[in-house]
Amino acid sequence: MHEPVDFLFCLDVQRMSGKGSEIVSMFLSRVQGAPIGFHVYNLFTVDTSTIMMICGTVLTYALVIVQFQPEGTVQLSPTSSTEASLAMTSTYTEHLSYMNATTT
Repeated sequence: MHEPVDFLFCLDVQRMSGKGSEIVSMFLSRVQGAPIGFHVYNLFTVDTSTIMMICGTVLTYALVIVQFQPEGTVQLSPTSSTEASLAMTSTYTEHLSYMNATTT
């Protein structure tokens, strides 16, 4: 067992104040108890720290993507497949007209 836990078990909680003995009892139950959260196939426990770690990873990934996006590129976020195909068609048409203008 851990040395701090052994020390806390040796304490005389009868001589402590009500608040002090409550804090020691809560700490001991927290250290010795099972982790609180959702157990995933007994492989790991999803708790608040796991959720915060996932959010931090996604946020870091998004920031890296935004930083490495070349300047001058427009990021399209169409709301429907029709708008996406129209945007692709207009971009393709602009590219063709540019290519025709430069070759003549």
